[in-house]
Amino acid sequence: MKKSIIRFRYAVIVLILTVANGVGALASTPWTVNPADYRYDMSLYLDVSFVASGMDYSLYDVGAFCGDECRGIAEVLPLGDGRECLYLRVRSNQESGETLTFRYYNRLTEEEQPIDLVTFPFESDTRLGFPSEPYGVTIVIHYDITLGATTGGSLDQESGRVAEGTELTVTAIPSEGYHFTQWSDGKTDNPRIIVADGHISLEAGFEVNSYRLTYLLDGETYSERDVDYGTAIQPEADPEKEGYTFTGWSNLPATMPAGDVTVEGAFTVNSYRLTLYLNNEVYLTETLEFGAPVTLEVPELPEGMEFKGWEGDIPEFMPACDVEIYGTYCISSSVELIQISDDTEVTVCNLQGQVICRNIKWQEIAPRLNPGLYLVNGRKILKGD
Repeated sequence: MKKSIIRFRYAVIVLILTVANGVGALASTPWTVNPADYRYDMSLYLDVSFVASGMDYSLYDVGAFCGDECRGIAEVLPLGDGRECLYLRVRSNQESGETLTFRYYNRLTEEEQPIDLVTFPFESDTRLGFPSEPYGVTIVIHYDITLGATTGGSLDQESGRVAEGTELTVTAIPSEGYHFTQWSDGKTDNPRIIVADGHISLEAGFEVNSYRLTYLLDGETYSERDVDYGTAIQPEADPEKEGYTFTGWSNLPATMPAGDVTVEGAFTVNSYRLTLYLNNEVYLTETLEFGAPVTLEVPELPEGMEFKGWEGDIPEFMPACDVEIYGTYCISSSVELIQISDDTEVTVCNLQGQVICRNIKWQEIAPRLNPGLYLVNGRKILKGD
């Protein structure tokens, strides 16, 4: 009798420890299920593993879910040959038709993750897998790959969610007028291979290019500078050149293109007025371009007049201003000087003998005659101003 009591006590202790251990395992997960809340159930025998290795069931909990509602939590089932699987009793209030998913919980990190791409239909009073041949569930971890680019470029890949270990080749593509500088992690290789071993956020950096803007004037460099692509171009101030007017810069773009630019300025020559005076009266007016030769000829004068010459400094070429030149003439020394009184009646003819007026007082006709030689009462007379 004493021996049987000892055995009974031992059995009770083992049962208490087993229950305590079960309670401890359930307490480690944030999920709970009340079987009394459901009418139907089905059984699952699972072999859960990661892609690269098996799952240590002592470190993880696995649960079945319908949406966000937990419908069952797996227990470790020893198989008797050193192997083990998970036994999962799934609950529902519908005999069939619901689609369920799996989640796993890391007891060390307290992280909960879905088992992507694995679902199963609920069928009351059925089972999925057998203890001798559990249903295999492979956990494929997916990571978020977030890709971006600064102003001035783009990428040939888009952001997304990929399986662990996936290799992606990403190329940074500069826009016109920009160049690639580096990735947000400091690396500069482009294209670049990234391996999905965790969540990745990567941004490609680009910077604007600068190009040379050169101004030419009279075939020589007037100024030059580097200008960023797309920058509005403010033209150089109009240059000045004696005797010329600046007409503008040719082929000057409004904004800097993606390449060097050479523009050329142009001038038009100015014209100025040349005025010749004889005895203080305008003899000739003409317009000459700046730099044109200034050529003065002996003026044509009435017969009996003698040109005395042009006065002052006469420019060889037309300067950048109007010019006035004065000259003088006088009665030729070979012409007889005769004084005619105002009351003298005269007959006036030209040198060809044609009568201009007849029997008129000199004081009346003299103001109407232009300077020059005339025949007055048969004698050659020079009429002055």
